[in-house]
Amino acid sequence: MNSQQGLELEFIDDNNLAGFRLQRLEILNWGTFHNKVWKVELNGKNGLLTGDIGSGKSTVVDAITTLLVPAQRIAYNKAAGAESKERDLRSYVLGYYKSERDSETGIIKPAQLRGNNSYSVILGVFYNEGYDQYISLAQVFWLKEQQAQPARFFVGAEQALTITEHFANFGSEITALRKQLRKFDLETFDTFPPYAAWFRRRFGIQNDQALELFHQTVSMKSVGNLTDFVRSHMLEPFEETKQRINHLLVHFDDLNRAYQAVLKAEDQVALLTPIIEQCEQYQQTAQQIEDLNHYIENLSPYFSELEVNLLETLLTELAQKWQLILENIAKLEQLKGEQAEQIDQIKWDIQQNGGNRLTELARQIKEREKIKAEREHKFTQYKHYIQQLDELVVNNSADFIAQKQKLHTKQQAIQHQSIEYSNLEVEENINLRQLTSEIESINKEITGLKQRESNIGETQIQIRSELCQALKLNEEKFPFVGELLQVRETEKDWEGATERLLHNFALSLIVPDEYYPQVSDWVNNNHLKGRIVYYRVAKNQPMLNNEIHPNSLLYKLEIKPNNPYYQWLENELYKRFDFVACDSAEQFRRESRAITQKGQIKDKSGRHEKDDRYRIDDRRRYVLGWSNKDKIATLVKTAKQLDTQLKQVQEKIIHYKTAQQKLKTDNELLIRLEAFHSFSEIDFEEVVKEIALLNQEYQQLRATSDVLKQLNQQLAELEQAFKQTEKEYIQLVEQKGRLEQTRLDAENRLKLTALFVEDSPVDEQTKVVLADYLANHLVKRSLTLDNCDTVKTKLREQFEQQIKEAQQGKIALFSKI
Repeated sequence: MNSQQGLELEFIDDNNLAGFRLQRLEILNWGTFHNKVWKVELNGKNGLLTGDIGSGKSTVVDAITTLLVPAQRIAYNKAAGAESKERDLRSYVLGYYKSERDSETGIIKPAQLRGNNSYSVILGVFYNEGYDQYISLAQVFWLKEQQAQPARFFVGAEQALTITEHFANFGSEITALRKQLRKFDLETFDTFPPYAAWFRRRFGIQNDQALELFHQTVSMKSVGNLTDFVRSHMLEPFEETKQRINHLLVHFDDLNRAYQAVLKAEDQVALLTPIIEQCEQYQQTAQQIEDLNHYIENLSPYFSELEVNLLETLLTELAQKWQLILENIAKLEQLKGEQAEQIDQIKWDIQQNGGNRLTELARQIKEREKIKAEREHKFTQYKHYIQQLDELVVNNSADFIAQKQKLHTKQQAIQHQSIEYSNLEVEENINLRQLTSEIESINKEITGLKQRESNIGETQIQIRSELCQALKLNEEKFPFVGELLQVRETEKDWEGATERLLHNFALSLIVPDEYYPQVSDWVNNNHLKGRIVYYRVAKNQPMLNNEIHPNSLLYKLEIKPNNPYYQWLENELYKRFDFVACDSAEQFRRESRAITQKGQIKDKSGRHEKDDRYRIDDRRRYVLGWSNKDKIATLVKTAKQLDTQLKQVQEKIIHYKTAQQKLKTDNELLIRLEAFHSFSEIDFEEVVKEIALLNQEYQQLRATSDVLKQLNQQLAELEQAFKQTEKEYIQLVEQKGRLEQTRLDAENRLKLTALFVEDSPVDEQTKVVLADYLANHLVKRSLTLDNCDTVKTKLREQFEQQIKEAQQGKIALFSKI
């Protein structure tokens, strides 16, 4: 081992130097390596230390062990097989090299190379060729007290250090060395644990067992029992491993739960992300609605500001136009005055040259033209009215007077005729209502008859129907007498007379004895809206042995067979209707109870009756029989006849209405003609002749004077120019009035609008937004006072539509959320 040159060692070449390997070891004042820096340069390769006993091999190994192993675990000089307490850290720092006896005391004590004022340094430089990284570890030792163990601090650096450069030339104080090391930006530690943690983290040493194995093998001379060695130094204690396994299992469960929680959280985040996005959209939509409502609230104030600007611009333009109109009016007034003076001068000149007669003629012609126009207009009206009345247009006064008398007579006739037509129309309207009602009644009866076979009238049928419905009884148990009787086919000639005699009896209702109490109570307690006659009929009626007249009307009747009331009907007919059917008046007078084919009836009391309120052959009133085909046919025929009559009545009403309208029109024309009192009012031809004579004289006078002709020409030109000037002047005055009114309206509108703007200010941001909306709406158009309200309304509708759409989107988002 040399000083600066280092120890000469043999190395085995190895190109695979991955991992941190000892590159260089430097020691200063360590053991017998005294007073200078000693180096062992391995360059990351394996090394072999050789030498005589006591040459310092174990000292070098203990230096490496001191760098990497905590002090309480180190057994110094173990490589030499020495006792555990033969050497310690103090002996290495002070440099014990032998033992000697004190000549005075005789005590044996070690001899040392260094005193308490020296310091010692161990430096190891490690290099990882794979990553081109250096790690330097160092320990500095010094003595604070005579008997104490040396003090020390630890150094770590991620660079290659040297004792000569970094741990020398600092003076005599260790604190100065610390400061010097901090200048090099090195890590210093006061204790071993943080120092060990620092280098283990960088070396990748995860377990204390590795360093323990290193400590046991670095200075080993014999293994002894290999199994015990492996168990003691290369394997971790089982209990500790079991605890670690249990700890790992618990930790795995925790990690697994944490992992599941993370997965659940990720799922929740995945589910919540669209909800959050929808919530943000919902908030944005709500904000949009709020903004749009804000814009709507500020539309009127904003447009009022725009209107103020437009009104101010308008007033400026009106002021300019006002000034221009005033100047033009002044010019025209001056021009009118000049033209009026010229016209007056020329008129005076014309009068001096015979113009007075011309003026008078012109006045008379003008008056006659006016009269002609009035008479011609009246003549046109007269001609129009008189021709509509199919009368001739008269051309003289005598004919006009005769025509007025004729028209007066015609007017009186029209009034009388109109009254007559009106009365006829009223009568026909009454007939119309009667026929309509009768047709409706017949059609209703036909409809009812088609639904049944009976000839009984609708009123009686309705009463029976209501009774049976109320009592929940079958209508077949309550027949009318007429439904069980009819005239024999061979005796149809007597059908009318028989119907008259039996009419009231035929309309009677048969009530079985068992239902009599219920029917009696119902009839008594209800308003029938009609008349009903009913008979209480008991079962098992006795047969009467009454003899009837050989010519009795009863022989002409037929009772419906197989009905439960046959005997009762036969008995009633015998008792009440045994009338002799008389073929002659003589026989009628002879019998006490008789009836003729014409319908005259006589009873035993001598009472005679013949009811011709209805025709005897009017089948509409027939009520006998259990078949109504004949009655329906008769009613249908009658309905057709009545319908024909109805159409005739309607045609008459239309005719009377048309005639009255024509009379009304003629009467109005006659009233208008009354306004023409004399022929002179419409005689315009006479005035035409007068105008022609006056024009002839006027033209003759004008032709006699060239001067007058020239003056008249000048006058005409000046008057025409004056008219044009007057027209322009009137137009300017009217324009001035309109301009003044426009100015007043604008000023009033500006005052009101300015007050509103002052009371309702609009913030600048809102103005910018509304200005953009306005620009997009107008495109190539301009905002004017005329379209201001329309544009504002359109923008309001646009905002309201956007609010409506946003509300719908908001509702949809809310339902999703």
